[in-house]
Amino acid sequence: MGLFTIIAAIIAVATSAASYMQAKKAEKLAAKQAEEMAAVQISGHNNNRSLYTVYGKALVGSTVVWKKLSGKRVQLPLTNFIVKSAATGTDLTSQDTDTPKRYLYRAVTLCNGPVEDVTKVLVDGESYLSARFTQGHARHFGTAISKGPVTGLHYSRLVNYSSDDFAQWDSTKLGKGVAYAMERLYLDKDNPAFQGEPSTQYVVKGRLLYDPRLDTTVTGGSGSHRSNNSATWAYSDNPVLALLDYTTNSEYGRGLAYTNIDLASVIVCANACDVLVDIPDRLVNEGSTTVIIWINGIAVPVLADDYWDIYREEQDTSTNKQKRYRINTAIDGSKELLDNIQQILNVFKGNLVYVNGKYKVTMADVASPVLTITDDDIIGGLTISDGDRSQRMNRATIKFTNENKDYKTDQVSWPEIGTTEYNAYLAEDQNEKLHRTFTIDGCTDFYQAEDTAEFIVRDGRSGLTVGGTFGSRALALEPGDVVALTYDSASYSGKYFRVQTVALNIQTMNVSLTLREYDSSVYTWNANKGNEPLGFSWHEEPVNLSPTSPSIGTVTTTVHNQADNTAVIVMTVPFSGVPAEAHRVEVSTSVQNENKYTTVNVSDLPTETSAAITLGRGGVTYDIRVRYIIVDANGTHLPSAYVRTTHAVAALASPIGTKVDTMDEGATKNTTHRQDDQPSNTGNTTGDLWIDTNDNNKLYVWSGSAWLSAQDGNIATAISNAAASQAAADGKIDSFYQDDAPSTASEGDIWFDTNDGNKIYTRRSDAWVVTQDSAIATALQDAADADAKADGKVTTFYQNDAPTAEGDGDLWVDTNDGNKLYRWSGSAWVSVQDTAIATAIADAAASQAAADGKIDSFYQDDAPSTASEGDIWFDTNDGNKIYTRRSDAWVVTQDSAIATALQDAADADAKADGKVTTFYQNDAPTAEGDGDLWVDTNDGNKLYRWSGSAWVSVQDTAIATAQQEAEVKYASFFRVTITSGTSVAAPSDSAFTTQFGRAPIEHDQLVVTNTATTPDTQAAYVRGSSAWSAALNNFLSGDLIVDGSIGADHLTVASLSAISADMGTITAGSLSVGLLTGDVTDVYPLALYLDTVLTVTDTVIASWSLPTPSLSVNKRQKLSFTAKINLKNTNNSTPSTNYISFDVQKKSKGVNSQNIGTVTLVSYSNYQGLLYLSGNKLNVVDGVGGISDSGNAGSSNNVLGVYYDAGSNKTYIQYGAYPNPFATGDTCYYSDSKFTAAGTWVTPYDGFTYAAKVPEGTNSRVTMNIPIELFFGETNTSTDFRILAEMLANITSGHVFTVETVRGTMENIA
Repeated sequence: MGLFTIIAAIIAVATSAASYMQAKKAEKLAAKQAEEMAAVQISGHNNNRSLYTVYGKALVGSTVVWKKLSGKRVQLPLTNFIVKSAATGTDLTSQDTDTPKRYLYRAVTLCNGPVEDVTKVLVDGESYLSARFTQGHARHFGTAISKGPVTGLHYSRLVNYSSDDFAQWDSTKLGKGVAYAMERLYLDKDNPAFQGEPSTQYVVKGRLLYDPRLDTTVTGGSGSHRSNNSATWAYSDNPVLALLDYTTNSEYGRGLAYTNIDLASVIVCANACDVLVDIPDRLVNEGSTTVIIWINGIAVPVLADDYWDIYREEQDTSTNKQKRYRINTAIDGSKELLDNIQQILNVFKGNLVYVNGKYKVTMADVASPVLTITDDDIIGGLTISDGDRSQRMNRATIKFTNENKDYKTDQVSWPEIGTTEYNAYLAEDQNEKLHRTFTIDGCTDFYQAEDTAEFIVRDGRSGLTVGGTFGSRALALEPGDVVALTYDSASYSGKYFRVQTVALNIQTMNVSLTLREYDSSVYTWNANKGNEPLGFSWHEEPVNLSPTSPSIGTVTTTVHNQADNTAVIVMTVPFSGVPAEAHRVEVSTSVQNENKYTTVNVSDLPTETSAAITLGRGGVTYDIRVRYIIVDANGTHLPSAYVRTTHAVAALASPIGTKVDTMDEGATKNTTHRQDDQPSNTGNTTGDLWIDTNDNNKLYVWSGSAWLSAQDGNIATAISNAAASQAAADGKIDSFYQDDAPSTASEGDIWFDTNDGNKIYTRRSDAWVVTQDSAIATALQDAADADAKADGKVTTFYQNDAPTAEGDGDLWVDTNDGNKLYRWSGSAWVSVQDTAIATAIADAAASQAAADGKIDSFYQDDAPSTASEGDIWFDTNDGNKIYTRRSDAWVVTQDSAIATALQDAADADAKADGKVTTFYQNDAPTAEGDGDLWVDTNDGNKLYRWSGSAWVSVQDTAIATAQQEAEVKYASFFRVTITSGTSVAAPSDSAFTTQFGRAPIEHDQLVVTNTATTPDTQAAYVRGSSAWSAALNNFLSGDLIVDGSIGADHLTVASLSAISADMGTITAGSLSVGLLTGDVTDVYPLALYLDTVLTVTDTVIASWSLPTPSLSVNKRQKLSFTAKINLKNTNNSTPSTNYISFDVQKKSKGVNSQNIGTVTLVSYSNYQGLLYLSGNKLNVVDGVGGISDSGNAGSSNNVLGVYYDAGSNKTYIQYGAYPNPFATGDTCYYSDSKFTAAGTWVTPYDGFTYAAKVPEGTNSRVTMNIPIELFFGETNTSTDFRILAEMLANITSGHVFTVETVRGTMENIA
């Protein structure tokens, strides 16, 4: 925050209403007023990096750093301060004492200084001169502004008037190098101008800048500017000078020395930015009548033929010229330096390059060639590219902050759609619309933004680039230079290019260049610009005073029934009194009081005299408004005033029909076709399926008129597989393909939900159960089904609990556990745990053993020459890759585990013919022939094949080979434990080999631990080519961290947990974790919907808990939320102001009294005291709770503020009390619960009070937002909170105050 470092809690300021409140309520308000602001230590600008830095002119928000509620009116003006106020005369300069404390003084920071001026102030978005701040008098708001000189400037009016009231704002509060303001707000209960504490914004003419063009000591400069004397600098909006300031300023910028900047390049580019360019003249009111506009709440008449006041009011109409590039921005000090530098460069199309030891500024501008390059300079030819099409555009839009529209976001595009340029570009791009949007921060002018858009489009279309190696003559080139290139191979003769990159080869002294086509017209200002649109920036639209407003005729409504059995209500609104010159009529409707208008534009005038609007609902009353728009010769849209009416729409006699009303809820059962040609186009039902067996089981669905592809990836594949199994079944399974659950189905039926990506459900126990394991689960089920169709030796159960087996080898698919597969061992259900591949192999083997001979399996290293459709070939020369015989060709089964499982199911369905026998048992069987398979059930279903003489493992050969090679070739980590003596020497090679089964190899890592010593001693080693060498910094293993072993810059883990040791401080360049818990900040949402009407009785309107901090670590707690309150007038009474009391309470967890030290009393007056304690007590004391001299609730005194002074090593506490309980030497106790018993509700602060003004008019309403931010002390348990609220004055009849919502966050802060 720079100048003003807040080191005390900011307490909300209560407003006074004692003159008309009941005695009890008045006492409560008086107590709130007695608690004033805590002390704020304000000194210099030891760190201004987080402040904004304004270059040119910008709208900046203020930051409150100190405030004080007082009964004293202090005169505002002071020498060297800029004063902004609607007050004049004695309202501004006289001093007075107003007994109720109604004057709020606030110190607010604006930006880094020194600045040139402040031209405008907005209070809650309105000008400080608006009627709001002149109700009854003009004392409501005023501000005195310091420009932020380097030496600082103290606003002395306060302390000079009352050293008691304003003691904290002493002469040390200078604001060195920071622009700040002292604001005076008058809280007037009779003429209230504020609903709660307002926000303020200031339009600042920013930094004074050094200009080397005005420095005689710089080559090419002339004048009194000196880089080392800021008193010689002047205001400028030149973006190059802003760049120079930011790169050289050490407080908030890069901090480069001026000697490191190429000032000659700065001068060249600064001059280019200041070139004057032509712009269109300002627009005038070309109508024949006066138009009223509102500017920041002020009504301004614009006479006929006068310039529009708000429209480009600073434009020089005598020349209609402006500087080509100007910067107007507030640089955010919290952002990265390089991002801010790029933000400045973007304003003037600049670049910052490092050349010959200096930073040089270049910009995209017209330039002449500095060198001519010919074929003689080219080494080895050139690479030519037409550029990146992704960067090519035919239209660009620039978003920017428009000063001409009160700094609101605006945009401009080039070229405009339909212009000659746009049509030509579109034709060149084959009618492809290449349109991109960019945001330029720092540009606030419409014509400058339009120029940038034009440049981006035209430059992007000149995308020709050339790259190559050139001779030593190119050594003199720098990025940004323009060269003339002659290259016969491409027919270039003096073609202009701009240098993009330069790279020197030191050995050959040749230069590599990247060049980009240069067209000088791209950089030329286009003077043929149209006028900036007259975009109204005032809060209310201009009113065309003549002719009169239109009239609304008799409104009617009609119900239209449509062919698809739907119905709509159409409202017809007739209008009249529209002048002939009107451009269009706007007819808008909204459900009454919702203010959500739907607008229909009627432009066929005068032919059309009514508008037809389709309504969203009946049985309600609609608000209707009508106006017309006149467009003058400049394109300015001038609307008439609205005319309004209402119309009640009756509810429909019967509900409005929808397109789903006639849909048969039972739907239809669909047929699945599995064949290699398209089924007939007759006799089909919408949703029927066809699996094309001639096209990899591709799935089609009958749309009602044609077979359409169902291209749904793996899901479609699973559907196809399921359909294939169904096609081979016995007719008991039906398939449904529809978007809602079929109502009539049998056990085992399948439903494909077309409304949810073809998700698959199976009918189980009269319910649709999702098939949970995608394609793999489906394939497993197919295999199980095939087993069940075998000869009865194996039974497959598909259910959610363990079945009763019928025999060894039976299978059970547990539908309650993701279709997990089990096999009956003879005594128990045993999980088949070898993933989908092993499971499928086991299923296939079991089925093959019982099969009847239809499928052949080949296990060989070349393609079998004789095979039948569906046969399988395991290619032993390619890692047992699986192929299937399809249409006289071997087709690879490509889908890994899914494809394997599907193939196993197909094998089982087809019933193998016995050429290969598969054994499923726990010991080696006797083979019947070469190629037989054995699944070893005693070894995780490991697969073996009979080679003719032995069982040979065939499972995962590549992985096993890699593992075997890794054991021999790759270094590993080892640990040796010695239990005697004191040695921690590395073992001999023979001892190592004996212990670990292999000899040590280079790069092995070894930790030796001797447990016979106390404490354990360790040593770490790394294996060299032939011996071990000590290396203490290399090891982190399991639960062992070798002493001194962490020295890396990067520690990356998925989870760092369960470390019980004290690891001290871990210093790392990067600590990247997937999960970090414990001493970290926990953030939770707070979202309460209350809709509670407030009364004059204090009522609990909400309660909640802040959860226990993660891992029960002690953390400070924070609440940050906004309460939304609706103020409504239901009976058109006059407006009134009431006061809302809004208290946030915390439930006490016990007295928790802590002795925090011996008191030294500094001062006590006006019910407030200030004391200090030796040492830092901020780990205990917070800006809440109470202090006492006896440690009990009877003498608890509120903590108003607390801060720590490192220089004196003291903690200062400001407290509220009467009488004063403390004297120097007393013991001070602190309790976060104000010494109350557990379960007692405590208000940590003494609540908040807000002025709430109900507007005039029946059913008129406004919404006010109450921001709350509270901090609490440390805890490791959950905390309960609640809100009490009430109205502090009698409520005017018909006025309703409703708390609608509470929205924000809760935090346990590490």
